Amino acid sequence: MHNVLKSWAVPKGMPLDKHETHSAFETEDHPIEYLEFEGVIPEGEYGGGTIMVWDLGTFEIVDGNYWKGRLSVFLKGTKLKGEWTLERAGDENGKPRWSLRKTGKNAQRIPARRSDSSALSGRTMDEIAGKSPETRKQNRRAAISAQRKSAKTKPVAAPRFVRPMKATAVRELPHGDEWIYEVKWDGYRALALKHNENVRLLSLREKDLTHDFPSVSEAVQAIQAGTALIDGEVVAVDSNSCPSFQALQNRASLGRNW
Repeated sequence: MHNVLKSWAVPKGMPLDKHETHSAFETEDHPIEYLEFEGVIPEGEYGGGTIMVWDLGTFEIVDGNYWKGRLSVFLKGTKLKGEWTLERAGDENGKPRWSLRKTGKNAQRIPARRSDSSALSGRTMDEIAGKSPETRKQNRRAAISAQRKSAKTKPVAAPRFVRPMKATAVRELPHGDEWIYEVKWDGYRALALKHNENVRLLSLREKDLTHDFPSVSEAVQAIQAGTALIDGEVVAVDSNSCPSFQALQNRASLGRNW
């Protein structure tokens, strides 16, 4: 998220049963390179201890906003699959505390052997820590390499226009936990491209809409990310808080050919 790994410490582990809630303490962001780092960081250095990549996968935002303190995500990893919700719950001992709740259905139980091993290498914590001098040397070199890579992170290029995927008509809806559904908004599809302080809004035909929707442009500029490419829908809301396509059509600055 935002070119870094957003991080939380969950002392009691991930909740697996629906409505089960555990405390999660937000920690400092980690560089992307840590996705592939396993080894031992010497005690006394930041993050000192044995590091394992416990699970790997992707996530999709179901609802909410990280910056507003509530975020529901659907995880699809090698061990964890399903929906979880994070909610900011204040501070504890100077650390931002969140509640991590299992939402949706119960998650499948993870066999003890898989739970104790790395999703990246298949090793246990003891095996990663190593007891031989050579293993300790290898772990030390891996830690130094990861730190050097994070220090040499290249500047991120400005995002380019990507033609959005369109919905496909089907006779019946798909089934399964891997599918989620969203509201059909009555608006205009648009891409928002942010690079540092520069923001552009583009239509499906790559027409520049930045000045047609200044409030949307300002909202995108306020996003706390150096670079972002957002596919969304521009919607006008009427006095009943309902989407109004007519209100968008009445914008004199838009014409038809965009």
